[in-house]
Amino acid sequence: MMSRAVLLALMLALASGAAFATERTRLPGTGIELAPPAGMVPSSEFAGFADPAKGSAMLVVELPVQRREVPEFLSAMSDGALAAQGLTKLGRSALPGGVPGNLLITAEHSAHGIPFERWIYIAPGERTLAMITVQVPQQFATDADEAELMASLASVRIAPDAAAGAPDAAAIQALPFAYEAGESFAARSVIAGNTVLLHAATGPDKTEAILLISKSLAMGDADKLEMSTHALETLEGVERVEIDDMFGEVTVDQLMGIELTARCTEKGSGEPCFAYQMMLFDTDACYRVLGITHADLAPDYLPEFKRIARSLVPK
Repeated sequence: MMSRAVLLALMLALASGAAFATERTRLPGTGIELAPPAGMVPSSEFAGFADPAKGSAMLVVELPVQRREVPEFLSAMSDGALAAQGLTKLGRSALPGGVPGNLLITAEHSAHGIPFERWIYIAPGERTLAMITVQVPQQFATDADEAELMASLASVRIAPDAAAGAPDAAAIQALPFAYEAGESFAARSVIAGNTVLLHAATGPDKTEAILLISKSLAMGDADKLEMSTHALETLEGVERVEIDDMFGEVTVDQLMGIELTARCTEKGSGEPCFAYQMMLFDTDACYRVLGITHADLAPDYLPEFKRIARSLVPK
């Protein structure tokens, strides 16, 4: 059985008197409500809000992490792990007036030569966790803007019935792709509007196998095999990744792709793992299907991983 450590790490791969919206907005397909800062409007590109004039963004992610599992989740967000993502000047504190047990991480980072202020707000509910990631160009990160943002984050609320079962049907329908899970796997969570997490449908407390399907931006003229290999070699939550020599070239819904399999070791427990990956490449997008299970169960789940991957239909 796979432990929660791999699951949580993968989901991460991956948050005064200034005026702000007085009414909370509930993100479609989630149990998360918040009042976005003034100037931020719902984004059509991701789950959250954006201010096109300033280049600011607020990404809202709901994760199936129960309150008792929050310490394990936070352990995957160590300073070292965040620093590896390019974040600097890290700070941690609780946000007064926020969700009980909340954590606010502040940092700086640079993208395309532009310096940004970054805030990651983690608000635990009973059955689900909200992670709000905000980035604002430093030139717009004034004291007034920061106070407005803090008020917005403090407004976060999580519905008590959130993540009680399968994700909202509307959230699955809104994904940028369709797939056929069959009877072996069930949808567990929709993340950031572009990723669905499936798990083996063998019981609510068992994670014998997990499968993620996601869409991301294309990587230009990067070598497709090299890109696929790098993605698998840097898989979160595992170590000592040994990719099998044989790889497959596939065509799914008229898109060319690459399949890889690998043996690896789960971080922490040292349990042997098996990973499957298919990446499909479109002109302006990349689709990734990633399955992982205990090495002993690879023969049982590999056919299902491949079947679900081949059912993928971009919208």
